[in-house]
Amino acid sequence: MKKKPIDLAYVLTLPPEKAVAYFRRKGRRVSFDWHSMWKEAHATAFTVANCAKLDVLRDLQLGIRKMLKEGKSEQWFVRTLEPVLRAKGWWGPRDEVNPRTGEIIKVQQGSKWRLGLIARQNVQSADNAGAWEEQWDNREEEPYLRYVSMDDARTRPQHRALHGKIFPVDDPFWQTHYPPNGWNCRCNVEGVSPARLKRRKWKVESSEGKMTTREIVIRDRRTGEETVRTVTGYRYDKDNVFWTDAGFDYNPGAVAMADNILRERIRGLKDPALYEQARQAINNSTARHEGFAAVVEGWQKDKVIRKRAAILGIMGWQELLHARAQGADAGGVVVFADDRLQHAGRGVHQTKGTAVPDAVYPQLAALFARPEAVYWDAEHENLLYVFPDPEEGWCRIMPVNVPGTDKKTRRKLGKYDGVASFYRLERSNLHRGRKLQKIR
Repeated sequence: MKKKPIDLAYVLTLPPEKAVAYFRRKGRRVSFDWHSMWKEAHATAFTVANCAKLDVLRDLQLGIRKMLKEGKSEQWFVRTLEPVLRAKGWWGPRDEVNPRTGEIIKVQQGSKWRLGLIARQNVQSADNAGAWEEQWDNREEEPYLRYVSMDDARTRPQHRALHGKIFPVDDPFWQTHYPPNGWNCRCNVEGVSPARLKRRKWKVESSEGKMTTREIVIRDRRTGEETVRTVTGYRYDKDNVFWTDAGFDYNPGAVAMADNILRERIRGLKDPALYEQARQAINNSTARHEGFAAVVEGWQKDKVIRKRAAILGIMGWQELLHARAQGADAGGVVVFADDRLQHAGRGVHQTKGTAVPDAVYPQLAALFARPEAVYWDAEHENLLYVFPDPEEGWCRIMPVNVPGTDKKTRRKLGKYDGVASFYRLERSNLHRGRKLQKIR
């Protein structure tokens, strides 16, 4: 029986601009296999497994955007993209070199079935991300969310088991089980007001004590490579756990919105222990590291400054208090802007041998979690993070600007705490031209 194409009239329950805005915030990233980008990385970078051509990736992304903006069907997407991709050689089986092993293997590229899957998954993720943003903004009016599954023969039993379950909008359940929860998942979520809850006599649940995790091994069928990943499940009764498909236990909309929410939450934390707990969780998150890497790699391939920024991590409580004590309006959330790539690669750094290799920049989020020392530079009125360098007698330094309280400083340095530069330095020169006060 022929599968029905995606019904955009049903799926796109929001104004299209919400879904389009989410999708446009995505970068583009080449990915050799689907599990090389995990969870949150997919919310910030558009990827298609085995797609090694940026122009092909761009065709696919623009096609998805047009679907979202103009309500085009899945059939339109397949019909329009097939001749384009055939002409560019991205169709059917072909030999490719695995970049990790150098082995030549046969991979399946474009096909009608695969184009349909790309369309369905990306449209639903974009639409549901837009839905989450609207539901979060409307949380005072509708503080609860209700899980809604389809009721037909194609609905998986575990997805049907969640139908009708209601949790507060800020319950951790929605961070891991907001649809889609797997390939071809058609579930969605609706907001619920207190009045409707009372009228329908619905029960609000809590996921406390019911969330669980397990490690799974993902084996690439082409290369044999095995990758261990952690998947989150929800125990909906004493005998059963709803496990999402591998790589789907995250909330695309929450990730896309996370930067602004994160700034609000971090600035609002006054307790040092809670702040440090949040900092450790965020700075050590593998998923956040992968998402940051995906975004920065996209910037490096783009090579155009577009005034984009990605959250690098959270500064420590000690440096936050120290910066504020100096009169700076530090918020705690450190961002890395795309123009810093060009600044760091300036000729002066290349000439002096102080430039850091390009391959290091996507790893900055992971690096930022482990500085060997942090200083306040009274001469330049900024924080200075120091990291090890492979060459003996050298280190890598990252000055971080913190905006002042006056408008002139904010115009110059930006609204948020941000990386000024990142380069190598001989350790003997660390204090030259600086007035350093060690914080940690």
